[in-house]
Amino acid sequence: MPVIKRWRQAVVPLRPFVAIGGMILLAGCASYQARPLPATDDLAAQVPDTINHQTLQLPSLRGYTLDPENGLDGTAIAMLAVVNNPQIKAQRKQRGVGQAQLFAAGLLPDPQFSFALDHPTSGGAGLYNAHTLGLNYDLMSLIVRGSKQDVARYGAQQTRLDIIWQEWQLAQQARQTYYRLLADQRKVAVLERSARTQKQRYSVAQDQLSQGNITLETLSSDLTGYVNIRTQLYQARLSLSDTQHKLNALLGLRPDVKLALKSAPDAVPDLPARLDTDPQALISRRPDLLALQAGYQSQEAKVRQSVLQQFPGLTLGLTQASDTSNVHTIGVGLQLNLPLWNANRGQIAIERATRDALWQTFQARIDQTVSDVDRLRSQFKLLQSQYQQLEA
Repeated sequence: MPVIKRWRQAVVPLRPFVAIGGMILLAGCASYQARPLPATDDLAAQVPDTINHQTLQLPSLRGYTLDPENGLDGTAIAMLAVVNNPQIKAQRKQRGVGQAQLFAAGLLPDPQFSFALDHPTSGGAGLYNAHTLGLNYDLMSLIVRGSKQDVARYGAQQTRLDIIWQEWQLAQQARQTYYRLLADQRKVAVLERSARTQKQRYSVAQDQLSQGNITLETLSSDLTGYVNIRTQLYQARLSLSDTQHKLNALLGLRPDVKLALKSAPDAVPDLPARLDTDPQALISRRPDLLALQAGYQSQEAKVRQSVLQQFPGLTLGLTQASDTSNVHTIGVGLQLNLPLWNANRGQIAIERATRDALWQTFQARIDQTVSDVDRLRSQFKLLQSQYQQLEA
C-alpha cells in the first residue's frame, strides 16, 4: 500500500500536463475515411456542351469555343480528349501527390518528449519518487529543410510539365484519329458505291451469259472483281469500327456514342513557321525538355541535401529531473553524431551518379529532338509533293 500511495503522489501532479498534451495531439490528428474502388465505368454518355477553359494548359486550345451542335472539328476533338481522357485524368492526380510532397517538405519537424519515473524499492526514510522530463529537437532537420523543399518544388514542377507534355501528345493523337476516322468514312462510302456498281455489273454479266452473249471467262472476271471489292469493303468497315472505338476511348465516351464530325479541308496545311532545330528554342518551349530540366534541378537539390547531411547531426535537449532525495535539477543536453566512418558518403555517391545519368538523359533528349524535327520537316515536304502529284 505505501508503494501504490507513492506512485499516486508522483502521477497526480502530472495529470493536467497529460490532459493538455493529449488534447493538443488529438487536435492535430487527421481522421481516416476509407474510399472504396469504383465498380462501374465513368465514361460519358454524350458529348459535353461546355468546357472549363481554366483546366486547359495548352495555349492552342484555350481560345477555342466548343459547339457540338454544329459538328466537331480537329481542335474540338483535341480539346475533348485533353479534358475527358481517362488516362490523362489519372495522370493529373499525380499533381496532387507533388503538391502534398511539397507541403510535407515545408513542415517543421516535431519535438520529442520523454518521461521517466523511478520508484525507490529499498527501505529507508525520506526517499521520494524520482522523475525525468525531457524535450529534444533535431537541429539537423532545420539545416536540410531548404534543400528538401527545393527537391519537392522542382519535383512538383516536373510532374506538372510531364502532364502538359502528355496532354500535348494526346491532343495530337486525337487529331490524327479524327482525320483517320474521316478518311475511313470516305473510303467506306467509295467502296460501297463501287460494290454496288460491281454487283450490278456481275448481275448483267450473268444475264448476258444465259443469253450466250459472253463467255464464262468474262463472267469469272466480273465475279472476281466483285469479290475483291467486297473484301476491301469488309476490311474498310472493320478499320472504321476500330477507329471509331479508339476515338471514343480517347474522348472518354461510351463506345455507342455517335460523333457528329465536321469534314476536314482537302488541302495540306502549311509547315509551322516555328518548326526549327535550334536547341535553345526547343528547350524554352518543349514541355518534355522543360520537365527533364526540372527533374535535373530536383536532383541537384538532392545532391546538396546529401552533402549537408554529412555534417554531424545535432540534437538539442532540455531536461527537468528530480532524484530520490527530492533534489530538482534543470539541464541542457546536446547529442552529436560523429561522422567517423559513414559520413553519408554512400548517399552522396548515389545522388551524384543519379545526377550524371539525368544530365546525359537530357543531352540525349535534345539530340533526339533536333533529329526528329529535321526528319519531320523532310517527311512533310515529301508528303506535300506526293499530295500535289495525286491532285494532278
